[in-house]
Amino acid sequence: MAKRPGIVTFVVILTYINAAIYAAGSAVAWFIWAVDPSGLEDVNLDEGTLLGTAIGYAIVAFAMLFVGLYLAQGNRNARTLVAIVMGLGIVVALAAMLLHHTSAFIGQGLGQILFNLFILWALYGNEKAHDYFEEVEA
Repeated sequence: MAKRPGIVTFVVILTYINAAIYAAGSAVAWFIWAVDPSGLEDVNLDEGTLLGTAIGYAIVAFAMLFVGLYLAQGNRNARTLVAIVMGLGIVVALAAMLLHHTSAFIGQGLGQILFNLFILWALYGNEKAHDYFEEVEA
């Protein structure tokens, strides 16, 4: 098997960090929903929307974790999975920004979109990463 280039290892680490960020967001949303509903006034959301956000973020966090593991193994389908998960993350960020446009979801959403676009560039636009995955697929 080919030696994994540093940019791919960096993306794996960033993917794990991304999973942790989504997990933390899910935990905070769930905590406000389940433990401290008075916090709903602070985020200007109803209970159903907040619970849906917590569940959505948890799903994306688990997907990111598994994609990071898959990518670290150098599996030939890893880039495709990363593209799908990054696309899902962009859609979730856009939805959060559109649904919660009066709150901190705007900044979080923009950061998430930029983060996901960087990961896509690193895996698809970087020559060393491209050569690595071409060699693994051969």
